[in-house]
Amino acid sequence: MNNSLDPMPLGIDGFTYADLYQPSRLRELHEIFCARVAADDPSLWAEWDAYRTVPESVTSPIERSDLIVRMAPHLSRFVTALFRIASASGELVERTHRLEPLFRFKIDFVRKRALPLVKGGARVALQADDVAIVEQLIRPWTDLDPEQAIATAGCALLDREAVTRASGTDDEKADVAATAQGFTLLPHGGAATLVLAPPIDGGEAALVALLSDGQPWSTSALALALGESQRSVQRGLAALEEAGQVRAVGRGRARRWVAPPLTGFTTTLLLPALPVS
Repeated sequence: MNNSLDPMPLGIDGFTYADLYQPSRLRELHEIFCARVAADDPSLWAEWDAYRTVPESVTSPIERSDLIVRMAPHLSRFVTALFRIASASGELVERTHRLEPLFRFKIDFVRKRALPLVKGGARVALQADDVAIVEQLIRPWTDLDPEQAIATAGCALLDREAVTRASGTDDEKADVAATAQGFTLLPHGGAATLVLAPPIDGGEAALVALLSDGQPWSTSALALALGESQRSVQRGLAALEEAGQVRAVGRGRARRWVAPPLTGFTTTLLLPALPVS
């Protein structure tokens, strides 16, 4: 071993990697850490100091876990500074934050809404229409893995629900109760409930609706109208073409897509024109 090399310094002034093998120097590092916590969060340090002095003073497992969790960020920052890994730590924090929708979805939806149904004896069979709805919801997040995309879409729906709950009067609102048969809507004041179902079923309903106006559409025009990528629209068109719901006319850049008009809906050819002034 070449002892002429300079010792590798740590991120705490006056300490090197060799000090990590010296009990006395480790004690000094610990004292520095304690002093920093006491300065940054005196209230937490008072609780922690009492706990480390007399561990039996904290009898509740929940309180003990809460105390450890609150101390963890201080230790994390100290270790980050000690080993000069701020860049790597920042990347890890960023990746963790990107998973926040997943954590939130598991708590706010799976644990609080789905599990009560399962525990109540509900047995839900997976239907093709359900899959199509989920695929439609996650389209804006197709760059994520499926689990994270579903969680992100679910959190977006939860946010929309929260905004809706916060608006309007109390008489305009309703509660949602979980039962063994599914969710039940309970309007305030006993008001009647009307459900507006879309005229077209399936995950590609928006595409079918646009194409059913009797006019030919290009892929780029459909993507612009729907606010989606052309690749997503092309996948949807391919599925609809395979099902016989749409057909392509022309080739290459001149290709246009058309569909039979919807029964019961007026096409653009029958709409009255505005009078010329």
